[in-house]
Amino acid sequence: YYWDQEASSSWPTHDPCGSNNQYQVTNRDDPYGAILVRPRSNPCDSSVGPMESCLAYYEAGYDSGSYLIKPDGVRASMCVYCNMTLEGGGWTLVYRYTFNNYADFDASSNYVSHIPTWENHDNWDSSYDLEALESQVAPRTEDEFGALPFQYWKLLGEEFIVASNINSWIRCRPSNESRHTRGSLTTLTEGSLKCTNIQDAPNVGSTGCGGIVPDSLAVGSYGPSLSATSLYYYWDGDGAANWPTHDPCGTNSENQVTGVSHPFGAVYVRKTESPCDSSVGPYASCDDYFELGFSSGSYNVKPHGYYGAPMCVYCEMRNDTESRGGWTMVYRYSFTNYASFTDSSNHVNFIPNWVDHSNWGGSSESNLEGFVSTVTPRSASEYGAMPFELWSLVSNHSQFMVQSNINSWIVCDETSGSFVNAVSGSIECVNIKDSAGAASLSCDGLAPTSISWSSSYGPYLSLTSLFYYWDGEGSTNWPTHDPCGTNVANHDSSVADPYGAVFVR
Repeated sequence: YYWDQEASSSWPTHDPCGSNNQYQVTNRDDPYGAILVRPRSNPCDSSVGPMESCLAYYEAGYDSGSYLIKPDGVRASMCVYCNMTLEGGGWTLVYRYTFNNYADFDASSNYVSHIPTWENHDNWDSSYDLEALESQVAPRTEDEFGALPFQYWKLLGEEFIVASNINSWIRCRPSNESRHTRGSLTTLTEGSLKCTNIQDAPNVGSTGCGGIVPDSLAVGSYGPSLSATSLYYYWDGDGAANWPTHDPCGTNSENQVTGVSHPFGAVYVRKTESPCDSSVGPYASCDDYFELGFSSGSYNVKPHGYYGAPMCVYCEMRNDTESRGGWTMVYRYSFTNYASFTDSSNHVNFIPNWVDHSNWGGSSESNLEGFVSTVTPRSASEYGAMPFELWSLVSNHSQFMVQSNINSWIVCDETSGSFVNAVSGSIECVNIKDSAGAASLSCDGLAPTSISWSSSYGPYLSLTSLFYYWDGEGSTNWPTHDPCGTNVANHDSSVADPYGAVFVR
């Protein structure tokens, strides 16, 4: 069919053989052509749902298929494909693509066929015009190409699976167990990932790359990427430079599977499984769980005066002479340059959002290098911080405890000073566990006597001088952890995974 509108050259081909010849039907008294349109056939049954996500359908017993979903905050329902057999089920297909030049894979003319609308996200800072087709149409079946509008990905969760018939399949979530920033594909946040290999690429026997997974996410000028040693998955949307690496070795090499007739890649998203048992609680605090005889672990809490959904938190139930149980872990952190602890580049890797508190008089978040976290640590090993405004709600007894494997452990009663309310003043603390080096420094049994919020970079506890200092700035000072309380580098050195944690009760 050719709708030629010009009268001096060419002609309006209507050739059923598709050969641009005069094979149209002749001798029609009233020849015509017509175009009719209608919506695409919808594979979703409008009588079912909508539910919040594919995970909700899975929990209701549905099989893999196309379903209407309506995440919280979205006005209209959307037809999506739900995979109920992959890795426990409940996964939403948010993105499916192929390649522009698969046969010549490392050519600069090769790129992914479709890209989501991630260039509209705040964390996307590239101004390049990309050749890949930007899609806002979610794939509604297992074999459709397209992408769910990117702003909805985060509403479905942070855990994701990447599946491809030319690379290994991986399952990833933001890593709260790393000392670095949590990476997130659904919010385009650069940082660390915790990934597992769920299916090796068919060619790993020849490449010797079985079981390898990426551990970080970066956002480049042409698209995000996942890396191991180097690039593992790269969603390159540009047709003039680079190429869309799909390398099961994670070395940014041409180790993708070749000779595939219909190469594709797909991204699925689901909420991260919670370590908290939803059938237990929620109670108002970890102290309530302690009174009921529960042991240390992850539990759902819903403090008095808090009207949000229950929070999954880690509860410490240690019960000794100086520290009965019932503690809620509100903050866990590490250090950016532990090996050179007193260097000005060293600071705590995470800081709570205490910079938003009305009593905060220090530097703005933009002037601090510490990553502001509002993600509550849900296990003993996760990093992050409960939103600071909630600390006082889980602190019925106005007590806090600080633990660290490089400093002495302390339990403190708030008097004129307060940790949870950001007030400088006196505190009454006891030492409940000396650091490994405290005795050799003649500093065993010492504890701070005051808290100060006067620093521009973070609060600190002091004895003679600094004992604990949560320095969140990377060009001056350093995060003192001194069991002698003298602001000297008396912290324990050569610890494999240095950390600190704050609990309230």
